[in-house]
Order: sequence, then C-alpha cells, then structure tokens
Amino acid sequence: MKWRDPEEEYSARPDLKREDVQKILDWISKQPHLPKISEMEAILFLHSCYYSLEQTKKTIDTYYTIRTHSPEFFAKRDTNGNDILDSRETLLQISLPGLTAEGYKLIFVNFMDLDSSKFNFTAACKQFSFLSDLHLWSEGTAEGHILIVNMQGVGFGHLARVGLLQLKKYITYLQDALPVRIKGLYFMNANLVTDKLVTMMKPFMNKHLVDALQTFTTMEAIFRIIPQEMFPKEFGGQCKSMTELQQDMKDILIKNRDFLLKEEGTRFVQENLRPGKPKTANDLFGIEGNFKKLDID
Repeated sequence: MKWRDPEEEYSARPDLKREDVQKILDWISKQPHLPKISEMEAILFLHSCYYSLEQTKKTIDTYYTIRTHSPEFFAKRDTNGNDILDSRETLLQISLPGLTAEGYKLIFVNFMDLDSSKFNFTAACKQFSFLSDLHLWSEGTAEGHILIVNMQGVGFGHLARVGLLQLKKYITYLQDALPVRIKGLYFMNANLVTDKLVTMMKPFMNKHLVDALQTFTTMEAIFRIIPQEMFPKEFGGQCKSMTELQQDMKDILIKNRDFLLKEEGTRFVQENLRPGKPKTANDLFGIEGNFKKLDID
C-alpha cells in the first residue's frame, strides 16, 4: 500500500497547520502506552476532529484502546483467513469513486449473497476495518464520509446473526475513534428489518450519529440527496456494476495482505504502561455481564 503524501494534505487543507501536526506527534511520543504514529495518521486524526488538539488526543487514545480491547475485529488481520474469504463473497464494502457536491466520499455496502446463514457480522466488521484502514491511509482526508447500506433483500435471519455486544463495540469505534467526519449513515431500500436494526442501534449511538442516520424506502428519495450517477450500474448510475466493484474489493484485500499482516500488532496500547489506571472493555463500552444475541419474536 502506498501512503498518502502529507504534502498533498497541507496543500489541500489551508486549516491544517504543520505545527499542530508536530504537537500531536510530540505528545504521542510521550505517551508510554500508545504506539508511535506517522505524520499522515496524525493528519487524519486532526482533520477528523476539526483541528482541535485536545479532541484529537482523546480520539487517538480511544482509537488504539478500542482496537486493543476488540480483538475479534482488529487481531488476526489475514485477508486470506476463512472468515474474510467467506465474507468477501457475501458482502460488498467499497469506496465509490467521485465526491458529492459537498465533497463527501461514499462508502457503499451491499449484500451480494442474501442467504442469511452465510452472514457473519463479526467478519463483516473485520473486513470493513481492513478496507477503511486502507482507504484512509492511501486516499487521505475528505470533507466527510457517507456510509450507505443497501437493505434490499435483507431479512430477519440476518438480524438474528448480529451480536449486540459486537454491534455496540463497532458503533463506538465508528463514532468515537475512526478518523473520519461521518456526515451520513444511510439505509436505502429500507424495510421492516431496517426499522428493527435502527431500534437496536440507537441506544449505542451518540447524538451526532443519530442525527446523521436516515432511512430511504425508495431510490428516488435517496437520489434527491446523492446524485444517481454516483451509484453502481444496477441503480442507474455511472459507476461500475456491483460484481465489478466486488472484484475490485477482493483485489484490494489480496494486494494488501502482506501489508496488513506486517501492520498487525502495531496499533494497540500497552495497558500496563498507561499512566494511572489501565482501561478495560467495561470502561470503553459500559458492559456489565454478557450481551445476548437479538431475540426476534
């Protein structure tokens, strides 16, 4: 993988100050529990936090702490693992080309195989973590990101395979740690399953993410917000077909396997070195006891 050149970010972002990036790098070098980060990573965090130094520091600590305490998503980063080999046949997750009028990038999610018995929610989140890491590190910042999930054909059998603990963990990561400006969380072709899913999600979401969430029952409704031409061919757009996009996603995962394996283990905290009291999963997620899977009546 080729990292985005920080100089391109300084040229594109007038509010991005070299001295602020250096302050973040100096700060993290003095945190014994945190891993060292690159200049590009510091830029991503600063930009996602609208250049607030204190918020950036908090987000960096949260990012690495969540990754440490969620090994089901962030450990064993082998894109040839059986869970990912299965997941990439079931689920398309990819950044679509182009930008909205506001300068937002679109992340598109679609179920390629609607057999719910093949859906593995934990593997889907793990696959998304691979792809979002590679996307951010190679493409850099954006004014915002919109995550679009196509719910067409998704049934209650899929929902039954969503673990509430894993759902809470990954929502916490998305809203509190991932270095992006989330401008939209859109469910298109929404149905009764979507309503149930949203009901499950909302207790775990902060106000910003709740405000960003929208459901669309028709394509005409979402086309009023997102230009139709940005969507895959199946929706009348000018983008590639979903089968072609799925192959692109597979190629990305295959091409970057060695890189991700090499990076494994470098983005975790050492709780025994944290100043003060070490953090636990309960500190992060407010978990007491065990969550059970959704019981669908």
